[in-house]
Amino acid sequence: MAQNSTKSVKPGRGPGKPFEKGVSGNPGGRPRLPEELRDRIRGLSEKAVNVLEQSLDSPEPRVALMAAQILLDRGYGKPSQQTDLTLTTAPAPDEEPVTTLQLAREIVFALHLGMLEAKAQEAAQADPLDN
Repeated sequence: MAQNSTKSVKPGRGPGKPFEKGVSGNPGGRPRLPEELRDRIRGLSEKAVNVLEQSLDSPEPRVALMAAQILLDRGYGKPSQQTDLTLTTAPAPDEEPVTTLQLAREIVFALHLGMLEAKAQEAAQADPLDN
C-alpha cells in the first residue's frame, strides 16, 4: 500500500490528507484535449460506429452485447440508477427512537441557526460601532 511522503504532508494533516480543507489538489481541472487531436478523433466517429455496428452481428455473444451497450449508451445516454437507501439509528438506552421527519426537522433547524449566526457575524463586521 502506498503512503504519502512525509515531505508533502503538512504538519498535523496526517497521511492521506495532503490538502487543506476546501483546497483542490487539481485547481485547473482535467487538461483539455488538444483541438487537432479532438477533431481527428471526431473524424473517426463514423468508422468507429461502423465497427460497433458490425460487432452487433458477432458470433461471440459478449462482443455483440458490449457493442449494443456502447451504442445504446451513446445514443440514448446511460440509464439512471435507482438507489434504495435505508438509514437506521440506534437511540441511546434512555432515548426514544428518532423518526426521519424529526431528524429532518433538527437538520433544518441547525442549518437555520447556522445561517442566523453567520448573518449576525456579517452584521457585526460590517458595522463596528455596534460592538
